[in-house]
This record gives sequence, C-alpha cells and structure tokens, in this order.
Amino acid sequence: MALPATLYRPPQPSTPTVYGKAINVVPGDPSVQVEVQRASDSGGTGATTIASGLLFPKPGAPFVDQRANDGASWFYRARHNSAGGDAGAWTAWVGGVVKAIPPAILAAAVNGPSVYPIVRAAPMDDALYALRATASDGSTAKSDAYNPQGSVLPVPWAANLFSYSAGGLGATQMWVGFTWSAQTLTKPDGSTLSVPVPPAALAAPTLSQVAGGTRAALTLFARIALVKDGQYMALSAESSFAVSANNLLKITSPGSVAGYDGWIAWVGSATNAEWLQDQTGTRPIPFGTDYTEPAAHFQTGVTQYSSTLLGKLFYANLQPSTTYYFYAFFDLALGFIRFSPFISPVGSGAGDTAPSMADAALAWKDGRIGLTPSNFTALTPAGAGTSSGTVGGSRLT
Repeated sequence: MALPATLYRPPQPSTPTVYGKAINVVPGDPSVQVEVQRASDSGGTGATTIASGLLFPKPGAPFVDQRANDGASWFYRARHNSAGGDAGAWTAWVGGVVKAIPPAILAAAVNGPSVYPIVRAAPMDDALYALRATASDGSTAKSDAYNPQGSVLPVPWAANLFSYSAGGLGATQMWVGFTWSAQTLTKPDGSTLSVPVPPAALAAPTLSQVAGGTRAALTLFARIALVKDGQYMALSAESSFAVSANNLLKITSPGSVAGYDGWIAWVGSATNAEWLQDQTGTRPIPFGTDYTEPAAHFQTGVTQYSSTLLGKLFYANLQPSTTYYFYAFFDLALGFIRFSPFISPVGSGAGDTAPSMADAALAWKDGRIGLTPSNFTALTPAGAGTSSGTVGGSRLT
C-alpha cells in the first residue's frame, strides 16, 4: 500500500523548559528531615532557607530549585534538621550557573516538577511573599494577614477619644494641646493592641554657658520637649542657671528617643515663662546636638510656656479665634498616636483652617489606623483666653 504524501501527527502536549539548579542529596538517615539553603556564592553570602521538612530516599535524590534563566549562579547546602531534634552539620556549598533542568531530573526530584510545597519564608521571583489563604481556591476566612496594613481594619473607637485645651497670648502665640487615656484596640481577628498615653515628660535639662553675646548677668530658665511631625510633646520640668555677663545659655541634648524627630528648647528670663525656641537654627534639634543660645539671645513673641501644656501633644505658634482641623491615627510600626497635619518647617505655625484631603489621607495610609471617621476641630480663643473640649473617636460606634 502506498503511503500518503502527508502523515498526520496528533497534537503533542507542550512541555515548558524549566531552568534552575539541581543538587543531589544523599541522606545519612532517610527518616530524618532535610533543610536546604541557597546562597549567591560559594562563600554562603545571603544564605536563606528555601526548603525544610524534606525526606530523601537512599541512595539519594535530586532537589530542584527553579530560577530565572538570567545567567546567575546559585549555591546550595543541606543538613538534617527535624523538629524536636538537634540539627546536623551542613554539607559544603555546591552550585553554579542556572541551566535547563532535564525532564528526567525533574521527575526524580523529591520536590518534583512542581514548585510546591512553597516555603513560606522564601520570597517569590518578585522578591515578595505569598499571601496566606485558608481555602484551596485561594479565599480566606481569616483577616490576621492584613493586621500590619492597618488602614483597612474595621477597628472601633469610642466617642470623644481626645481632650483638648487651647490658649496663648495672641497672634502667632496660640497653642492647641491634646491628651488621651490609654486604650486597648481590638482587631477583627480578636487580637489587641495597647495604645499608650502621650509620652512622659523629659527630665529637666542640664544647663551651662559659653562665651558670647552682649548682655548683663542674669538667671535664665529652660525646658525641653520632643518633636514629632512638627508638633511638640513630653515638655519637661524647669531648670535654671545663672548666666554670667556676655555669655550664652547652653542646654545639653536629651538622650535619643526612638520614633521621634528630635527635640526643641524653651528659654526665658522668668520662672514658668519660657519661650519656644523654634524660629532660628536647625529645628528640630537632632538628638545628640546641644542647644546654644543665639548671639542675639533667646527669641520671644512665640508660644510661651503654660502648665496646661504638660502631658500633652500640642501645636504651637497658632492664631487666635481660629478653628483648626486635625486627623489622628495610631502608627502600628511606632506604637503610638500621631496627628496630622504635619508641620513643616517646624515652628512655622502652619495648620489646617479648612478640611484637607491630603492631611486626611495621612491618617489612612498603610500601617496606620485612623481614629476618627473624619476630621475633628479645635477653636483657639482670643488672645490671653482659654478654651477646651472633647473631640475625635466615634469610629464604628
């Protein structure tokens, strides 16, 4: 029988080429699990565990690590490491340039031609990690994977979370200060976060003097405060120092406080009447840098000390008889409450006198839990007056 000119060949399933490195692991005891690490060179740079809990048969089997076909080299080592037992010694590093993995090696590998099981602690090819799901279709019945994101969490807060006081002497000298009690924040998965009160007062500062300026001898009084986001907090107790003629006051820096931007000085020539020194020089002052009074001497005409500011987070150098808008949030990474607007430059007396989409967005970024469904306001009184109230909160309650 004559053959036809064209033979029909049924469609063949395509087999993609898999690239990576294959190492052969020979176990000392096939019943003991094996851990495998990857590094970028034979010296073990960046060693990372990419697989654990593997069981290899005698006399050994391949382990395949799929990698991009980019000409890079990767190196591997292995050891016995089962839960409840002592880890064994590592093998020497072996490896080389990424190559195509023959199908026979893929089929024989203990982790097979599949990338599964994925090691949760190992990054994927975009350097990110797999999300957790409780169901086989990728859906999940748990929300705890989103806890670090913060902003999407439906976390309730009680009404009137913050108490505020406002006061000051007049134009560019007013202030608004906030305080709150410790809170327990409950997330949807039932876990909780402890929200602390405003930071404790700094210790009264250490004072000294340096030559400079032109002034008769006098006694100066000083305080210090922390600065975060252009706002002030942790206002200290008072210190005093008898400054000699033609000398300048020097204030020793407080120790560094994690999460804060720096510190600021308060100086005056009468007790409990210090002026905020935030109009000249570097501000905030970096931790570890001392304050030295300018040659023209300390500034006045800005916010002046009031005992009402103790224990509060406060905005300074504001205007009288003005409604200011605020947004508060809990910072998951720093572990404390912060406020927007952020004030820049420090000491500018800037503030929101109308709702701000940009400043509202600061309270709802990833890693933050907004504490109110919208803005809240505080009204500064007329110069030399005072005002107070309770604001904020009422989220999902």
